[in-house]
Amino acid sequence: MSEVVVSGEGKVLKEVNREIRDAVAAGKKVVVEKVNRIHGVAAGLRNGEEEGKGDVGD
Repeated sequence: MSEVVVSGEGKVLKEVNREIRDAVAAGKKVVVEKVNRIHGVAAGLRNGEEEGKGDVGD
């Protein structure tokens, strides 16, 4: 399974979640980074694989 890195730097929640959903729909593993203070990242994700790196908040 290939992997996609999604960075939250300079983005709002809607942009980050769209990138995550698009990558999951393409069958890719998602590595999320730099999303501290963006609450609700990957909310509602029902399938796929997602990994958070670094400070991803509470």
